[in-house]
Amino acid sequence: MSSSYQYFPLPASNGGAGEGTFAGKSTINRLANRRPLLVGVFLAFLCFLSGFWVDRAFFSNGGYDSFAAEAAWREQMMQAQGPPPLPPAPASPPSGHMPPSVNLPPPPLPPPSSPLADVSITYTSTNTAASANGDDIPNLVHFVRQLNRDKKTNAPGPLKFEFRHFLAYYSAHMHLKPDRITIWSDATPDIIERARVEGDEYTKAVLRIPNLHLEYVEMPNATATGTKIELYAHKSDFVRTRVMAEHGGMYFDDDAWVLKDLAPLRKAGFDNVFGRQWGNDICQAFWMAKPKNDLMQAWSRLQETQFNGDWVRASNELISRLVYDFSHYGHGRNALILEQDAFFPGMWHAGADGLQMFYKVHNKPDGKPEPMGATPTSVDEAVSSYIHDRDWGWRRDWRLTYVIHGFSNAVRAEKAEWMFDQYKSFTPRYVLARKANIARALYPALQDALRSGILQISL
Repeated sequence: MSSSYQYFPLPASNGGAGEGTFAGKSTINRLANRRPLLVGVFLAFLCFLSGFWVDRAFFSNGGYDSFAAEAAWREQMMQAQGPPPLPPAPASPPSGHMPPSVNLPPPPLPPPSSPLADVSITYTSTNTAASANGDDIPNLVHFVRQLNRDKKTNAPGPLKFEFRHFLAYYSAHMHLKPDRITIWSDATPDIIERARVEGDEYTKAVLRIPNLHLEYVEMPNATATGTKIELYAHKSDFVRTRVMAEHGGMYFDDDAWVLKDLAPLRKAGFDNVFGRQWGNDICQAFWMAKPKNDLMQAWSRLQETQFNGDWVRASNELISRLVYDFSHYGHGRNALILEQDAFFPGMWHAGADGLQMFYKVHNKPDGKPEPMGATPTSVDEAVSSYIHDRDWGWRRDWRLTYVIHGFSNAVRAEKAEWMFDQYKSFTPRYVLARKANIARALYPALQDALRSGILQISL
């Protein structure tokens, strides 16, 4: 539709004809000779009328004709797009503040004699300075190790570590070079000292790892709402979440083995870094967190009310749902979630894509060369050496994997020791032979531990 308004430019400043003409030009000149002031007023009035008419004609053809119509249009846009974003929350809310989106009453602080008293847990939810200004996730490593206890007397057994535990602690030491490795345990100082003197070769080796410390913590027996916590795994779930909410860093199960440095992920700018396992849920056998970040505080507090004894309700299931709730909360960088290969390749059943993929010994050579070739040093090299149809045989490509959770307890539960063949179990000889995928992955850490003298064994 063509516009209905016409263009009437002002006359040229020298009094000559401009691009357009005014219909009353001669009359204006006569008035100008006699009444300069009247001419000015008259011209101003003409300009006002011309501008008003042009403006009305433009908006009539542009889709709305009044301020009321414009207001209605804006209302339509608001309904389609949602309300404008709220201003950012202050960097340091007052102590005790809980974000409105969480809206949970804090459970009471544990009294001095209650479980976890020594962890110095607080329930204050604030954006700490570290979280607000984008500092890195701290280079701290946490494990939880519980003593076996007599079922009748609850008397604690000795502190004992297996070879698989040693490799978890040592691979973290080797690849991460952490500021501190903390094993949170209910082992008292006298039990630890006895292990240092009388322990087996793997227990002594663990206690020789540089910068490794055992911190005493009572294992919780009940939630703040009175629900009993009976299984070792559930007790560990509560300790790990509270420790990470308070201190931040990296939590590992003691069969989660590190394959390479995690600094790029620690420095990615997210408050938390998680990985998905088979089935798409987040797994909390390993994750990373900044201290006192809001997502971790919410998880820790909700465990107290959501735990009901189900296997993963207050752990994997709870955090898998919370990351959606916090996906647009605050600064929007609450969680980075990586694909399954990053931390949790494989599964916990005994099938070919589960435990057999990890542990099965392959004694017969498949005639294929080891596929772990050199990393390309240039684009030209990557292009010239590219092979599309790669045949890895039984070998798994670990290059995208940072951490392997080995589901080692599932080996016993599935009675799958047959996978170790002549090696019988998960031993140094088994790893050094590199006839299984998990052995290939962990060989560098074991080799380094033997060369350093931290692990002293006869082969």
